[in-house]
Amino acid sequence: MLELFEDKAEEIRSGKNKYFTMLEVVRKLKGYVDSKKQPAGLDLAKMFGNILMKRSFESIGSWHVKGLFLGMMHFQDKYNEDLERLQRCDIHYVTPDLRIVPFCAFNVIPEWYRDRIQKKFSVTVEEWEQREGVKLEDCLYRGLMRRGAGDELAAGCAKSQMFHDAAQATM
Repeated sequence: MLELFEDKAEEIRSGKNKYFTMLEVVRKLKGYVDSKKQPAGLDLAKMFGNILMKRSFESIGSWHVKGLFLGMMHFQDKYNEDLERLQRCDIHYVTPDLRIVPFCAFNVIPEWYRDRIQKKFSVTVEEWEQREGVKLEDCLYRGLMRRGAGDELAAGCAKSQMFHDAAQATM
């Protein structure tokens, strides 16, 4: 499937109509997915097709709601840092000033990234509450969603609007 994506991306870069190319990809997606082995209620081909065609946070949100990302990395510290491995890191932090830092670098050598960023952007709970106009205590997850009590969005900051919208779209 990745080869299909790479081939079609190259066709689009070379000038082929991107909409016809994406339609061709969506049409071929079902050939890569064994629907008999999918969990009930999951249609990967449809999910990927929606992501490619709609190009929206809602369509990507459905992938995040029903998907599980496993990220693994080899332990690194100051003494065995590997630049090539840092370049292949598949987990990233986005800092408040919109820099993207590989997880492998952010936490491995804290004084380079983590400590500086925390010092520069951290605020006290009181400052955050004043800025946001809400008490942090009111946003804490209390297990309401698990028990099914009340509106999921009223359960606090544990779920974002995007997650809520994606869950509604998959029902």
